[in-house]
Amino acid sequence: MKRKTIATCLFIVTVLCGAQASEIWRNPTVFRINKEPAHAEFTIYADRADALKPLDLKNPWNSDSYQSLNGEWDFNWYGSVAEVPRDWNQLEMPVKEWAQMPVPGVWQSNGFDKLYYLNKFIPYEYNWETGERAEGFREGEIERSKALGFIPDSAQTVGCYRKWVDLPAEKLVGRTVLRIGAVEAGVEVYVNGTEVGYSQDSLTPAEFDISAWLTPGRNLIALKVFRWTDGSYMEVQDMIRFAGIYRDVFLKFEPQQSIRDIQFCGTPDKSLKKIAATYQVTLANTASTALKDAKVTFELVPNGSTKPVKTWDEKLASIESGAELVVRGDLTLKKLNLWSPDLPNLYTLVTSLIDSDGHTLQVTRIDTGFRRFEEINGNLHLNNKRFHIRGVNRHDHHPVYGRHVPVENMIRDLELMKQNNINTVRTSHYPNDERWGYLCNRYGMALIDEANVECHGFEDVPGNRPQWTAAAVDRIQNVVERDKNHPSVLIWSLGNEQGHGWSRAFDEQYDRAKEIDPSRLVMCDRGNRLSEKWKSENSVRLDKPDTVTPMYNVFKRTESYLANRDVDKRPFFMCEYRHAMGNSVGSLKEVWDHFYANEENGLNGGCIWDWIDQGVEARAEDGTVYYQYGGDWGDKESFGNFCLNGLVMSDQSWTPKLAEVKKCYEPFTMQAVSLDAGTVSVLNRLNQLSMDHFKTKWQLLEDGIPVQSGLLDVNAKPRETQTITVPFDRSLMTANHEYMLRVGFELKEDASWAPKGHEITFSEFALGGGTHYELATSASAPTVMQADGKLTVQAANGVSLVFNQTSGLLTSLRVNGHELLTSSDRDRLFDHSQAWIDNLFSLNRNLVKLPAYRKEGLNHIIRQGTAKVTVAEQNACVVVTVKNTFMSGQRGGFDEVQTWTINGFGEIEVQEFVTAAGKLTPSDWIARIGLRIPLKPEFENVSYYGQGPHGNYPDRCYGAWTGIHTAKVAENYVAYPRPQDHGNREKVRWMTISDAAGNGLKIIAPEPLSMSALPYTQDELEKAMHTIDLPKKSTTTELRIAAKVTGIGNGSCGPLTDEHYRTKAEPTQYRFFIVPITGK
Repeated sequence: MKRKTIATCLFIVTVLCGAQASEIWRNPTVFRINKEPAHAEFTIYADRADALKPLDLKNPWNSDSYQSLNGEWDFNWYGSVAEVPRDWNQLEMPVKEWAQMPVPGVWQSNGFDKLYYLNKFIPYEYNWETGERAEGFREGEIERSKALGFIPDSAQTVGCYRKWVDLPAEKLVGRTVLRIGAVEAGVEVYVNGTEVGYSQDSLTPAEFDISAWLTPGRNLIALKVFRWTDGSYMEVQDMIRFAGIYRDVFLKFEPQQSIRDIQFCGTPDKSLKKIAATYQVTLANTASTALKDAKVTFELVPNGSTKPVKTWDEKLASIESGAELVVRGDLTLKKLNLWSPDLPNLYTLVTSLIDSDGHTLQVTRIDTGFRRFEEINGNLHLNNKRFHIRGVNRHDHHPVYGRHVPVENMIRDLELMKQNNINTVRTSHYPNDERWGYLCNRYGMALIDEANVECHGFEDVPGNRPQWTAAAVDRIQNVVERDKNHPSVLIWSLGNEQGHGWSRAFDEQYDRAKEIDPSRLVMCDRGNRLSEKWKSENSVRLDKPDTVTPMYNVFKRTESYLANRDVDKRPFFMCEYRHAMGNSVGSLKEVWDHFYANEENGLNGGCIWDWIDQGVEARAEDGTVYYQYGGDWGDKESFGNFCLNGLVMSDQSWTPKLAEVKKCYEPFTMQAVSLDAGTVSVLNRLNQLSMDHFKTKWQLLEDGIPVQSGLLDVNAKPRETQTITVPFDRSLMTANHEYMLRVGFELKEDASWAPKGHEITFSEFALGGGTHYELATSASAPTVMQADGKLTVQAANGVSLVFNQTSGLLTSLRVNGHELLTSSDRDRLFDHSQAWIDNLFSLNRNLVKLPAYRKEGLNHIIRQGTAKVTVAEQNACVVVTVKNTFMSGQRGGFDEVQTWTINGFGEIEVQEFVTAAGKLTPSDWIARIGLRIPLKPEFENVSYYGQGPHGNYPDRCYGAWTGIHTAKVAENYVAYPRPQDHGNREKVRWMTISDAAGNGLKIIAPEPLSMSALPYTQDELEKAMHTIDLPKKSTTTELRIAAKVTGIGNGSCGPLTDEHYRTKAEPTQYRFFIVPITGK
């Protein structure tokens, strides 16, 4: 059955009124003048055939109904509003001295204005050069400024744009609408010298009906863009501050009788066989006569097809001149494919307005899809299957183009996300580019779509302040209206970090979102909780919003939620929960183990902060590319590199932390059932695809080398567990070898986001065994020489070691006559520190977060007196013992004993015993306990048996697998924009490092150790503020061997490293062997 309702209302053209003040850019009550009402994103065509062509995702607005205004515009930048000439927008204004500005494009990438990065503050709160508080933001002034939306005159800058547009008369028969996709922070629009309107909300479209001001032939469109507006108080997102026009600008030509808005929503019933669909179309008539006996036809077409699966039409009541007509109805659909991230079945709805003579007046198309998304007792379900948010937060960011992101980069984002098992994106903290929704519909990416509202540092704007409420409501309306038809959008967000408790603004935002679209959940991160730090007059409600979505401190937040489940059963997910800054993302597996253990208690996952580093590309004098961050542009007050939080680099390059995300977000999870019998179980966590869509491979590895392999028949349906037997032959497994079983899942066929053979995930199981190594017995001991303060041990195979008898330092190690060590300023091999990673060091405060390094000064320890060096002969070996005490100025340090045992063949056993000394106690938290060995840079080939192939740590090794991994030392380097420690490998049994001729050494660990080999030293990484500060050519291959390494944690924003992943200064003893290798 089909039900319909038709409503008629007057269509009123908003006129530019006298309410516009000379300072509309700092008046919170003025945010749209003569601006078209927000409406759904849809494309328009002259006929059905064009509408059914594949959508051009690079430019969806490419039919004859559009004219692009992208490209070069005449541009001039002014340092203040007062500098802008009165006639800047007049036809006869000379612009020969003006520059050219690309649209879309940002000013700063084209040589205009300043860059800022302040995280939770607005740059105009501070003097750019001195860092002091600016006018209006000093003590006692801020409340008044918040009330007024005040911006200092000295902070405001303006960019003026002009473009001549040729328009033939036939284009001007109907309505001409100017659309500006995104412009920051406010824009005044002029056509042929006359003011047309004004807009704020930097990151949703601004549309203006400019028909009345156009004439056939040449027309001047002029835009006055304000760097800051009162709206900037609601745009305090954690991002680098650009300015300009970020998205497409075009003219839209509509007939006099046209479709103004479309809303279509279909929700499957519990059986998923029937879909209850509703539709609403708004039509308008700007012609001088009524539109009579017209109709609207609807065609629902599978994406990529031209054959409808459902058609219907509505006969229209008369639409009088200057009036609107709203057509509503519902219908039942059957036998349609459902949309989900793992199977994004998409449809196109083509809507045509046809007059009484059968002439098509206008055709529109929208994406649509059908899915049942609901919460049941706080647990999210998609198409009747449990759904977890395995998500990231995503900024629109490009290292060159700023907030303008080309579609190729968006596609690459989606490819990388899908390849790494990400299924949800929160558009942080504003609506992303319109194309993003189209792409997510097709690639299968769920969206939490967020309004452009964040008032972080101000906390209570908009809050309960009536002068701000309407603007906040306008911003949620803008995004809901724009994206309401995208099946990829599952949840609306009212914004980010804007006050505490449920305020008046939240209430009105929520109600407006639900009024437009009651089918989706609405989240609000700060509406759920109060803060001990910030006093608030607000309370927390249990009926609004629809979800509980805190940030960070996962276990503390979930503990509170679970304890309160009898009162509050709303769905819980972390809108931000891991801060991916630099070498980071520790303990992710523990978080997801916790989520899954409580998946029936309302825990639904979360979104990592964030997807891409917000670095700005720059070039050194020699042309080398590097990435800048806060403080690099002369901005005195800055949050430094806190903008570099991406799972991928600014250029979208991969990082090791993404491998951990991929594994923890895996859709298939395995457990051992009986390894003796070779049985394991696999749970399919997908929503629509069974596992027979994937190829399942297994390998049996002996000491890291595959010796048996095959395929498995796995066909578990969504949310089903299957037990399988892996048919490896145990009779071929022998003693004195270590065996691992590895099972991997691959794409059987090419996907839009990855080729056939792409590995979705893997699991590995230890089957036992191991290797044993001891020094070989030689016929005679090496020779020993002591002279000139040096102790030299000479063995066979051209192996020699030289120790400094004052410091105990190994200063030379030769193999086959070749020197392996390079000179170093360090007076010790002992290694207890690091080039501090962002999670353990605050660049803004120049503060190491490990207390012992602050209180006991462990960053700066020196040897106390002379080392005690002794030499003896035992069992045809030379034993060199070195005892040292290292102490800081605050009298905290270590006692260290190194024992070097060298046999006649030149094989070496190294033992180290370390204890806390002075004020340092065994319970103190330190970075690591190990050795650094500086090798010559020509030792550039590394191979090891351990976890890899990428860098991993005790709390970030779930995504690494055990095997033999080979690379160049340079390939272990990760170019973090602010250089820091990285490259560690866990559970290493052995590692070889060699030169091109094959000479080098092999490190063998009887008990697996942590090891790394990088082309830069820790000292070089520590001193560098950018990658260009590192040596242009490697001077050292730094080999690091450690008994204990502290986990990387989440301390850049959130809790520090979990207690059980912290290295303590307790007595530690470990050993390893150095075996010479030669090219022979």
